[in-house]
Amino acid sequence: MKTREYIYNAKDLSNKILETVNQIQKFAQDNNFQIKGDFSELKSGIFSNPLESKISQCSKSEKKKINQAIYRFDKKNTIKTSNYLLHILFKDIMKSETRVKILPSEKEVNIQNARKKWKEAQAIAEKLLSEYKVEKGNFYKEQILRKAA
Repeated sequence: MKTREYIYNAKDLSNKILETVNQIQKFAQDNNFQIKGDFSELKSGIFSNPLESKISQCSKSEKKKINQAIYRFDKKNTIKTSNYLLHILFKDIMKSETRVKILPSEKEVNIQNARKKWKEAQAIAEKLLSEYKVEKGNFYKEQILRKAA
């Protein structure tokens, strides 16, 4: 089991973040997920390492928040944990208008939409079936009983 290691040094933390971002990109690529946005802002800029300069300006609680998000992604690689880390990174740390997000693959989105349509059609079918049963009632039973009598 991994233990939580909080890194407060800006250089070490920026290296850990870049390593984790590479893991996120690999995770998205391996699972055929779509990446919306661009990671270039993390790796280029006025400074030699723009991420390191932004992290050095962060408070200890912000650094702790980043560490926790990295730990969550390391523990369980999911779209949710990766998007949470990317959100913190671009919004809170980089203070950027750029947003990077991991989205499910096109195939998965199509499957979800097809299921949604199926559920709607199923609900309509159930409604029509209940209307049919109300209309039919005991008609055929009564008809058989009348013939037998």
